[in-house]
Amino acid sequence: PAGQVIQETGVTMDIFPTFLKWAGGSASGRDGTDVSAMLTAKAASPHEELFWEYQGQLALRRGPWKLMLGPKEGLGDNAIAPKWLSNLKDDPREQRNWLDAEPAVARDLEARLLEWKKRLGA
Repeated sequence: PAGQVIQETGVTMDIFPTFLKWAGGSASGRDGTDVSAMLTAKAASPHEELFWEYQGQLALRRGPWKLMLGPKEGLGDNAIAPKWLSNLKDDPREQRNWLDAEPAVARDLEARLLEWKKRLGA
């Protein structure tokens, strides 16, 4: 609906399966997840965690937290840090590295991220 703001997490890959469902098709076997309930019924995001790898950068998003290993330019003053922890709720522009302030969060996310990478066999 017009003017609606959704604070839940989705990714670009969710667009195709969502539109496919609306058109009466099935998104089975496709990348992404149908997020139509999130968009129309104010349901929670179907994504508890989002993992990605892009140009040598590994990242995990869970709730307000995003951990990047090998971050690229464009993040605060310490963008070349080997690890970058963002708190997207309190710092949506990702200007601060929360690594020192939240070491337990960083350790947990890094363990999950490395576990995901290992499962991929890469």
